[in-house]
Amino acid sequence: MSISFAASAFLSLALVAPPGIPNNCDLLPTLEISDPGISRAGGVAKTERVLDGTVTKDLEPFRFAAVLLYSGKKVIRQTRTDAQGHFVLERLPRGLYILSIQGMGDFKIEVTPPHLSQQFFYSFNSTQGCLDWGMSTD
Repeated sequence: MSISFAASAFLSLALVAPPGIPNNCDLLPTLEISDPGISRAGGVAKTERVLDGTVTKDLEPFRFAAVLLYSGKKVIRQTRTDAQGHFVLERLPRGLYILSIQGMGDFKIEVTPPHLSQQFFYSFNSTQGCLDWGMSTD
């Protein structure tokens, strides 16, 4: 009787871990996008929140991958990475989102009002199945 209890407890624990995600990966914090980018629409410079990023998988550029920004289950922005793994999503409205990179995984994104004057460049990485992100300035 104690053997079947242990076996059922083990099975239920095994089902809790999401498939395909290694257990030794760190839990990622939410990425906050609050820096403005500059776009020129109709000859007028506008400050917008922009996600300018590069994607790598196992230290190589993640080429031509679909990049989707979700609000709930609705896609609000989409693009593809280029040959160097680079992508840009512009005119980001405030809110909480999921950034999904096809074939790699999802990142939590929070877009807040601009409060910095520098442009930031973001990197999204997967190394041996573990996701990570970082940023640098221009």
